Amino acid sequence: MGKNFKLCIELGPEVENVVWYDQCIAENNRTGTLYLTNTHLIFASKVGKELWVTYCQIANVQLAPYVNGSYCIVIVGKTFFSLTLLVQNQSDCLNVFDSLVALSRPSSIEELPAFSYVPRSKDLKREDGWSDNCGYDDYARLGLPNEKWTISELNKNFEYCEGYPERIFVPRHVPAPVLIGSLKFRSRGRLPVLSYLYSKNEAVICRCSQPLAGFSARCIEDESLMRHIAKTNPQSKTLFIVDTRPKINAMVNKATGKGFEDERNYNNVRYHFFAIENIHAVRTSLQKMLDVIWSKKNVSMSSFLTGMVNSGWLKHIRSILETASFISEAVSSGTSVVVHCSDGWDRTPQTVSLACILLDPYYRTIKGFQTLIEKEWLMYGHKFSDRCAHVYSADSKEIAPIFTQFLDAVWQLMEQFPTEFEFNERYLMTLQDHLYSCQFGTFLCNSHKERLELKLCTKTYSLWGYLAQREEDLKNPLYNSDRVSQLLKPDLRPQQITLWRSMYNRYDISCREETLLNTVIAFKQQIDSLSLHIDFLNQIIEKFVKVDQTPTSEQSKLQGNGNELISTLTDSAIGSSGSDTASNSQKDLQNSSPVDELSRRGTVAIRWAVASEASKCSNVQCNTSFWPGEYKHHCWCCGLVFCSNCTSSKAILPGHEFNAARRVPVCQRCNSRLLALQKIA
Repeated sequence: MGKNFKLCIELGPEVENVVWYDQCIAENNRTGTLYLTNTHLIFASKVGKELWVTYCQIANVQLAPYVNGSYCIVIVGKTFFSLTLLVQNQSDCLNVFDSLVALSRPSSIEELPAFSYVPRSKDLKREDGWSDNCGYDDYARLGLPNEKWTISELNKNFEYCEGYPERIFVPRHVPAPVLIGSLKFRSRGRLPVLSYLYSKNEAVICRCSQPLAGFSARCIEDESLMRHIAKTNPQSKTLFIVDTRPKINAMVNKATGKGFEDERNYNNVRYHFFAIENIHAVRTSLQKMLDVIWSKKNVSMSSFLTGMVNSGWLKHIRSILETASFISEAVSSGTSVVVHCSDGWDRTPQTVSLACILLDPYYRTIKGFQTLIEKEWLMYGHKFSDRCAHVYSADSKEIAPIFTQFLDAVWQLMEQFPTEFEFNERYLMTLQDHLYSCQFGTFLCNSHKERLELKLCTKTYSLWGYLAQREEDLKNPLYNSDRVSQLLKPDLRPQQITLWRSMYNRYDISCREETLLNTVIAFKQQIDSLSLHIDFLNQIIEKFVKVDQTPTSEQSKLQGNGNELISTLTDSAIGSSGSDTASNSQKDLQNSSPVDELSRRGTVAIRWAVASEASKCSNVQCNTSFWPGEYKHHCWCCGLVFCSNCTSSKAILPGHEFNAARRVPVCQRCNSRLLALQKIA
């Protein structure tokens, strides 16, 4: 949900006097006009506020019973919103319903909005955020390749495994026949490959899929590859195999010719099962939880808690964290781990990614977290298109909130370690939004191979480029890179795993309130701005001090004040034979007239308006009321509070210290003033 398109083409006439209906609190009802464009449903309230919903974010549309004399449409979203619209005319209601059903079911990937998306910001370029080497740069950061691990191009042109990258890291000196034998013994050809090297003790995390073992089959090549993996670790001869599935599920797979490794055939291997449920259980679990927390009935606390327990959602999150914690503790203690589930593209990236976050503070930075997603999820073939239903299919069995589970687990860690992550929960929620918006090419398709074939990096924009422009709002104000912990050990007692209400109830108007995070972010941004302004003022003071320290012969020339002072300094700077320091300072002052210096000082807000007290956007031409829970943005130039649309511009403030200055959010009025100052200068 959001307004990011520069242009939308209206498909049909608008429907007026539509009511956005709140079943709990009548005062929250809003009346407005409904528009259907080629990419968005837009509800424009009479107070001027707009709600934009991309069709790709719509999970289903239903006709509901008659309400208050109006026809009712219920729109349920993949990003946890439920929108109830009341339409007065039956014909209009049916037309809107039929249109929404058709528009929310794209039949091919080329119909997704990413291929027509035009960003509002002119600064965002199509190439921003795209990189072919993101994952491999991370391997290089880990010191790879080295004497024990090398790059294999066995999968060049995706010959053996479409879900793996073309270049994979395997133990050095392992012959190609061994790799080929292993991949033929693994489901989908996903042989064990390196994900992470813990440099402190050389223990590793490898990932793969389940073996095609059945009840008695074995593979000499696969056993050999496992021995080679174990030998790369000088700290321990034992290799852990972590099967993320419940043991009974793995046993059932044996009957279909799959299953798990037989410890009798693998030397020095210890097997560990973890009960992370499959996609079908997870899909059902999420829906049960949403039914409970979205209930409009005034249920008892006992019924609510029983419903939460029966949904199993928090239990699933805890199971993922338990597995990741086991992996990270094993690796930090010197034991290498091979992780797999069934096909190695759902529970495997969840647990491997979380283990990496626990082990390595780099993955807790914005750049590192992006790299982790690129490597463990995108490069190694998580089926984003199928799991998120980007393209409509009558078969819903492949749909599952696997990546959402991962984001929830990361949020649980952020709650326990609030100073350890560079990003805040807004960052995670923005990822969740654009996982389903299909405005960017980043999360499209089921594999890296498919993304290359569709040439998404030249036809669509990258989500990473978009997020880079919003980084100020996505940073954790409590994070300090100099004080991070190397290893995180989360408390996984049941009472520590909680409902992420800001995610799952964020569009429930009656539940939303101004969060402490938003207030702290605003304070941190104001402090950053004032610090840069103080540095700028100190530079000016230093210039005048240096001029005051020039030789007496030159000081006599620096008489007068105002424009006469600057004129004298200019002549002195041009013809002076004094010290270089004095000359440079005079040149600086020559280039900065008193009017210019005053103008630069006036471009930084000293006082910022209190966001929680702002009920409307400060742009008089916009002047729309903020909805409960809506993010409010400060203009760094004037300090007033605006909506996201009115602070889409970014500029370098002349009143910030030049070397450290960066582009910051400014309102439209201040942006025009800054552009005018540039022309004068």
